[in-house]
Amino acid sequence: PLQHASNKILRAMNRRGTIEEAEALLLTLPDGYDDTLQQRQEAIYQRSDAALESGDYQAAIDGFSRISTYRDSRENLTEARYWLAYQKENRGDWEGAIALYAQVEGYSDSVTRLQVARYQRALQLMEAGQAAEAAALLSQAGNYLDAADRLRTAQYLQAGELREAGSYAEALALYDSLGDYEDAVEQAKACRYSLAEALQEADSLREAADLFLEVADWQDARKRAEGLYRLLAQEAETQGQTLLAARLYTLAGETGNAPERAEACYDAYYGESALAAPDALERGENELVLTLLQNMDLRELPEKYSSLAECWNEANYRLAMAREDEGDVYGALPYWEAIPGYRDADSKLSRTCYRILGVWESEKGRTYIFCPDGTCLMDGELNYFSASENLVTVGTAPDRLRDRYTTSAREGDRITLRRGSSLRLRLTWKREAPATASAAVEAAQETKPDASEDQETPANETGDSSFLVVDDE
Repeated sequence: PLQHASNKILRAMNRRGTIEEAEALLLTLPDGYDDTLQQRQEAIYQRSDAALESGDYQAAIDGFSRISTYRDSRENLTEARYWLAYQKENRGDWEGAIALYAQVEGYSDSVTRLQVARYQRALQLMEAGQAAEAAALLSQAGNYLDAADRLRTAQYLQAGELREAGSYAEALALYDSLGDYEDAVEQAKACRYSLAEALQEADSLREAADLFLEVADWQDARKRAEGLYRLLAQEAETQGQTLLAARLYTLAGETGNAPERAEACYDAYYGESALAAPDALERGENELVLTLLQNMDLRELPEKYSSLAECWNEANYRLAMAREDEGDVYGALPYWEAIPGYRDADSKLSRTCYRILGVWESEKGRTYIFCPDGTCLMDGELNYFSASENLVTVGTAPDRLRDRYTTSAREGDRITLRRGSSLRLRLTWKREAPATASAAVEAAQETKPDASEDQETPANETGDSSFLVVDDE
């Protein structure tokens, strides 16, 4: 019976126009019988190919999708999708065209046709009042015609919809992205104002005040900001936050007695100690200047106390230079670090003596530590060191620094130390070093590798220095 059925199928396939009959008969046979699977695929292929030739692209897609790995079905499937997309485009079914062109992107002129379809569908959506969906498509339409301008229009409309719905943050983001398009700048101000109102209602008064101040020229925003700052200043003053109160009163402008309260709070915060700092600096009492100012916040100084920042910077600078004149570069470090950007402090901090500080790791994973108190850990042993522009000297005591290492310029987190022609250490910076010798010893106990691997190995035991030791190997 199987052979009989097979013969009927073959005869049917040989008769023109009976492919469907052949396929139906083939479905009555088991998959494993002879070449049944191939004959089924061939029957589907022939029917799909005929559909493609006749312009019945949906039927071709349905067929070739079932046998995509058979012969050139995949290529034919792509062709059928392309032409069906083209048909839908001609009928104005831009949504259907988009879906199909996206499946064959890269085939023929499908990239351009996809841009056209997205553009046209976006116009339909804009007419229907669906600005967000239109904007999404226009953002993918590339440089087709005036897509970029249409996109801004769609985003402007979308922002308006969001604002009307009370989604002020989302609307604000769109208005900000539109720059000077239409009245986007003014609409953005309106959104910020509405957001500030919402924050005030939620008792987030500082955030509300700051946001009102951002749009101070919008309606009564400045007045509302100053009123909130004055309220916050009074609360801070009551809680003993004198400097914060002074700054908030300053932001409150001329509201009530805000100027007088601001000055009184500044005077209470900086007081007599701060006023004495310029005199101490003039007398050369630099340590006293730091004592007077070390607990003061010297940011955003009012005009009356503007000289305090210069007092702090100059006193630190003088003390740093005094330590360096005594040969104590690491004693100068805290003073340089306290005044970044002042005079040549940044240049001082970029020197090798400071750039060598830290916990380092060699290419073989061994740890080297250089501490700001002049101690270092090398080969698992605590030593002392000194560093100049391109030289690091190491020894067992500050007055016995005998091992000399030349240093490369530090590149990012890497530096190289060389000792003569017999040793080269390539080190990578890992973290800040401990501050004291005792901390360095503790670090040594935690990170000390096997003694057999720690030692700096000379060229060789016979004294031959004809080869270079790299990272102790």
